[in-house]
Parts: sequence; C-alpha cells; structure tokens
Amino acid sequence: MRHHVKGPSKKLAPAIDSETSCPHAFNDEDGFELEVDCQDCPGASDIQNRRCASGMIQILASGARPESIVLKRYIHKRFRGEHVELLRAAAEELSALNRAISATSPPSDKECRTCSASTHRLIPELRARLLEDPARYVSAPDWLSEILCSRASATTCVRAAACMRDTLSVSAVHLRARGDGRG
Repeated sequence: MRHHVKGPSKKLAPAIDSETSCPHAFNDEDGFELEVDCQDCPGASDIQNRRCASGMIQILASGARPESIVLKRYIHKRFRGEHVELLRAAAEELSALNRAISATSPPSDKECRTCSASTHRLIPELRARLLEDPARYVSAPDWLSEILCSRASATTCVRAAACMRDTLSVSAVHLRARGDGRG
C-alpha cells in the first residue's frame, strides 16, 4: 500500500545559508550608506528577515559604520536609526565572536574538548545563534545568559562556571547589558 503525498513533487531550494551575504557596495554621496543588491536573492529583502539581517551583519562586521542601509530590489528600501543601530550591535558581536574563535586554541584534554560547557564549544555555538536570529540575540541579552547557564548546569564539570564566565567576557552584547561594555 503506497501513500500518495499531495502537493508539489519537486524539492524546494533550501533557504540561504546564514554564512552568505548578497552583493553590496558602500556609497558616500548622500551620507555613508550600505547598498545591498537583493535582485538575485530568493528571500525577502527586509531587515526583519533573519537571513537578510544575518547577511548584513556579516558585511558590517568588517568595521564599516553606515548611517543607512538600502536594500535594492524592484522597490528600494532604506533603513536608518534604530534598525541600523541594531545591525551594528550585532555586527560588533559577530566581530568579537570571530576574534575569540580565532584566538581560542582547542583544549588539550579530552574532558574539555567534549564538555558542552567549554568555551571552545560555546563560542562557535553563540556565533551560530547570532547568525540564526540577530535581532533576538542583540535585543535579549538575558537569553544569551540563559543558554550558557543551562549548558553549565547540564554538565558535572567543576570548571563549567569559569568557562561560562570566559565565554561571556568576549560577548559585547552581554557586557553592554551589564553596563561595563563599550556600547
């Protein structure tokens, strides 16, 4: 007995990878702005789109600080103010996490390499979560602490709390939330 599935028979193309960004350029004719070419992008060209925001923060992680962002498609969308500030904060966090990943060497002992609370494993996870949902990551720093605390409490390692503190010490978002960051 075969079950027939109703609906399209072709597989849909997967969503854009969170490590991808659309072609872009910086323009300084009317103030410094980031122009993103969304013509070939299959996703919605909007800052509210997680994949779109993820691509923009990867562009901004280079250190550029535009006053506005223009998403160019059939109808161009310009974003300013708090929208751009949110993306800048996320880009700053991405830069901090990228630096921490490149500066962190893998632990020498097997216990730390496999521990779910080790800094070696937590920082890449935070980076993945940032790229997955930049707005939530930046606007809800308590969410970040909850993730790390649940990881630390799920292990029997005596160094879990220290690893959590080390991980949070590289997070610009967490430092800003506590009031002792660069923000």
